[in-house]
Amino acid sequence: MKKTGAFLTGLLLSGCQTPKIEKPANPAFEKAARSISMKQVKLHQSGALHQKRSQFAQPIMSENNRVNVDWQGDALALLAQLARQRGLTFACSGHRLPLPVNVSVQEMRFDALLRQIETQISCRATLKRHPHSLHLFFSLPEKAGHR
Repeated sequence: MKKTGAFLTGLLLSGCQTPKIEKPANPAFEKAARSISMKQVKLHQSGALHQKRSQFAQPIMSENNRVNVDWQGDALALLAQLARQRGLTFACSGHRLPLPVNVSVQEMRFDALLRQIETQISCRATLKRHPHSLHLFFSLPEKAGHR
């Protein structure tokens, strides 16, 4: 009796050890997954997955250079980047205010782009261009109750 009980207990416990039979995956999905995995490995090895896309790809050599810009944000950051691209020093003075701009241009001349930005920020700041610098002057904020 003890031997039979031990045998049955062993038999029942060994049933828990049998592997679960799974349905095979669809071969098309397996092939697609392998293909995607290999492409990711190639992209990683080439460094493409770790590079940040630059919004400003090329230096701006002259005022007549054509530029492509798609920017929704603060004009201060955009102007600082454009000045760096052009090789100009950039400075700003005055009480900093938010200067939201929305610029989306293709093949626009650099000087025309600066005029477009000036138009959008003229109520809060003035942009002065010099041969070797770009300077942004913030306007004085209006005092409450004074007009």
